[in-house]
Amino acid sequence: AWKAIAGDVYATSVEMKQGAAELLVRLAGAGKKIGVATALDEALAMPCFERHGLRSSVHSLTTVEEAGADKNFPDVYLLECEKLGCAPGETVVVEDSATGARAAKSAGFCVVGVFDPNADCPREELAAVCDRCVDSLTELL
Repeated sequence: AWKAIAGDVYATSVEMKQGAAELLVRLAGAGKKIGVATALDEALAMPCFERHGLRSSVHSLTTVEEAGADKNFPDVYLLECEKLGCAPGETVVVEDSATGARAAKSAGFCVVGVFDPNADCPREELAAVCDRCVDSLTELL
């Protein structure tokens, strides 16, 4: 029952981070491959992209369940990278948690941290792990 409720919330109410839609459209328009490595089920994540008209900007999606390990490990990022046909050293991971950022860095990815004041991750901790840390994705436009 909770999955149905969560699915409805993601499909109708969850907003993207500020600047996310514009950044995805700009990157896709420049021919960049866009992958999503997420702790969410695909059934929860994709309706949010669809509602914002961004489904066509996302080339691939990998869940931690599919990868077989949570974001304490780089598996989800590595599998998504493999799906896109990219190497970690030529891929940028955008992450809002220090846990995910640390895992991606350990596998050789360039990591941009996006501070989320609603998350349980101090900005200083995120910035210490990432190659760059921003307060909003609009800073990357």
